[in-house]
Amino acid sequence: LMFSQNAVLVLTEHRLLAFGHGTYTGRVKGLLGSVELGAISSLELDAPPVGESGAATLEIGFADGEAVSLAPGSRRRRFVEAFEDLAQPV
Repeated sequence: LMFSQNAVLVLTEHRLLAFGHGTYTGRVKGLLGSVELGAISSLELDAPPVGESGAATLEIGFADGEAVSLAPGSRRRRFVEAFEDLAQPV
């Protein structure tokens, strides 16, 4: 799965999708890739220490041991909560 800092992440019931995002236009571009949710081992927000400035990064860990860090947009907490809800056994 390819990610970039301009990626738009979409969470479905079964997959995490990454779309390109135009820097100047703000428009969503083509699909960069997708991964099944079962291939994701962790999804966490890594906030800066209290008193330090900076945005939280989204850390995505994969079952194969690989990981990626992204500086997400304004809905990062809601995104993690939605992922956790989907990961819960029914």
